[in-house]
Amino acid sequence: MSDNNNPQAPADEVPEVRPVVEEPTLEIDLEEHQQPIAEQAPASSDALAQEGELSNKSTYTPLPPLEPSTTVKQDFETFMDLGKATWSDTAETLSIPETTPERTDQALTAFPNENIAATQEGRVWVKTLEQAGAVTTRQNWFGKMFDREPSQWRQSVPSEKGGLHAAYPSFKDEVGTKITGERAMLRVRALVGLGSMVHVPLWHSGFWITLKAPPDTELLELHRRLAEEKITLGRQTWGLSFANNSVFLSAWVTDFILANSYGTTLKDPSELRSKISSLDIPTLIWGIACVIWPRGFQYARSVLDQTEHQYLTIKEKLNVPKLFWTDTSSLTPWQISHMGNRHGATMSNEAVQRYREEFTRGKGREVQLTDELKLMLRVPSLDQYLNSGQKWVNNIVAMVDRAFAMKNQDQARDAFISDQGKATNMRQFSHWVESIDAEGRVIDDEATIEQTFDALSSSDELRRKFFEHVRVFMEDATISTVAVPAASEEDRAKALPRFPHLLPLDVLSVFFILLVQRTQLIQSRD
Repeated sequence: MSDNNNPQAPADEVPEVRPVVEEPTLEIDLEEHQQPIAEQAPASSDALAQEGELSNKSTYTPLPPLEPSTTVKQDFETFMDLGKATWSDTAETLSIPETTPERTDQALTAFPNENIAATQEGRVWVKTLEQAGAVTTRQNWFGKMFDREPSQWRQSVPSEKGGLHAAYPSFKDEVGTKITGERAMLRVRALVGLGSMVHVPLWHSGFWITLKAPPDTELLELHRRLAEEKITLGRQTWGLSFANNSVFLSAWVTDFILANSYGTTLKDPSELRSKISSLDIPTLIWGIACVIWPRGFQYARSVLDQTEHQYLTIKEKLNVPKLFWTDTSSLTPWQISHMGNRHGATMSNEAVQRYREEFTRGKGREVQLTDELKLMLRVPSLDQYLNSGQKWVNNIVAMVDRAFAMKNQDQARDAFISDQGKATNMRQFSHWVESIDAEGRVIDDEATIEQTFDALSSSDELRRKFFEHVRVFMEDATISTVAVPAASEEDRAKALPRFPHLLPLDVLSVFFILLVQRTQLIQSRD
């Protein structure tokens, strides 16, 4: 790890949770977004690096420590020392936050007024802090679910067959056995630490999937396809993998992941996309990361506690397979027993259906939109999400093309497409609605629901209420996710198990940040 020096920073006020459409968009730039943290970071002109006289450090008031969480139990380390390896400015690197957005804001406003950019350490500290904001969910979506009682978030689910968590399968070939083809390739990759296969539990779907490491040629092709995507609307995300505006990103990535599926525990794996819950999209993305980066990747983190250090930047490695957390209290004993069957094609469609019916969370929920309108919310499948999003974007593009006959390259066309998306943005989550009750008249066909939301999108009040209902339902329905622990040095000194607070990651954004860096590394080889 290496250190740096101390900040001032009038952090922007942490916004209240508002509908996703009110937030500014975050466009994933496949060529420039979050480069590795170099030791020689350029001087920052960002608002965080404000000019000012150095003031007395005694004016700094540190934040009180977080109380241990009552709902999280950490059994495995997520942060690892670099060990014998040295930090590389060219290796894949992720900047992550140290604590919650609210506490980050409090810490930054408490810093004395001084010029952070006056030192190299300060410039690296600022750059790391800024980049960390790109990997967390917007407005801290899914952040509060870790505090719900009586949840118990664990990295492994205890069962009669041992802890249930992602695992790398072992090869049982006897010495002298001849192996060929893909099995031979995966065996060699495993021996040299390049990743081979991983068993991943899809807790929302009710079965396991085994993913294999994709070759570099496929990573390059995925990057090429994403970089060529010209429709701005399809390259924006608000820190969620479940909204229609991020459907192109999700579609390319999930198709890429399923193409690198080695098998599942389903007896009938046909129509796999319809059997995967949309809430398991982050799990799939995390799973493919486990085989691409089996030994983890570098991370950088700006330390906010300025009592002992000035602008310290921690530089270590993330233990990727241990970033996955499951709320064990939301699973019944039968569900846990069912997921204990993690080898072979052992799960029937009937067993998976029973698994889903036993959920205490994520079942249909009726919400009141107005005195006259009620909505029945549901958790859509991966297939329903992708189809809904593709249809929404395609309809907008077709309408614009008919009206303006613009070429694909026209910036005006892309801008108008984006505007049309905002005009119909309640449809971003139409796939989460099973039916609409209009004073006792039920609307349950997909096309009419979408048309109804297009009409309702003009009302700011209805949009806000709808997005808030969907947000709360998503959080309540989620029982597993990818997150990093809040990481004060004092907490990390404690022995395991620990009881940290968790910070949810925008897994889609994280994957693209790392994909860009991996692609650049491949292209720079001799």
